[in-house]
Amino acid sequence: MDSATGRVTLSAEAPEKAERWTLRVVRDGIAEAVAAAASADVASADVAMIVLGNDPHINGRETEDRTGISLPPAQEALLRAVATERPEAVLVVMSSYPYAVDWADKHLPAVVWTSHGGQETGRALAGVLLGEAEPSGRLPQTWYRGDDPLPGRLDYNIISAGWTYQYHDAAPLYPFGHRLSYTSFAYSDLRLSAREAAQDDTLTVSVELINTGGARAPRLCSSTLVHSPPATVRPDAD
Repeated sequence: MDSATGRVTLSAEAPEKAERWTLRVVRDGIAEAVAAAASADVASADVAMIVLGNDPHINGRETEDRTGISLPPAQEALLRAVATERPEAVLVVMSSYPYAVDWADKHLPAVVWTSHGGQETGRALAGVLLGEAEPSGRLPQTWYRGDDPLPGRLDYNIISAGWTYQYHDAAPLYPFGHRLSYTSFAYSDLRLSAREAAQDDTLTVSVELINTGGARAPRLCSSTLVHSPPATVRPDAD
């Protein structure tokens, strides 16, 4: 057993040569979490918050590949047990990479993702959850569905294999750049400074942006230039 990760490796050549050991449960974290969710103090709260994810030192580097994108079985069991006790629970995923959180997306009112942001992560997260700050960030990765057969990890031709948000055909759970907001925006009156531009010319793009909701929030406008017709194979989502 690896004392740092808790990973158990079976290395005996035959069952009769294996070392015998007995698993003894000292503390049942799932039972403790369910009991806490059912306690009087938590029962009076509006929502329960479940924080799951990974230690950045485990499977968070280029030297290791995960065997799947699901939450670890113990975390998935914890999530479902607490959500059964408190259906209004919010899942917070703090991770180095995407997870397939299909069940949470279907059964919980909210799923929030954050990276390992340092010592002020808690304050920032609380501000977003309490509505004091706009969750203006966008996902820097594509979050695939759990039943989505992903391409082979060693196939590096992203076009033919269908890798990344640009070339993957199946609809993801959360696409690259996904975000939600406490307000809404409306775009109108898109204008170009000229209909045609020669090489090295400057083209100005302007648009009217209106916050149509009830909360103050920043909004970053961006534009994408596409070569038409494309000189090479271009993705549907560019």
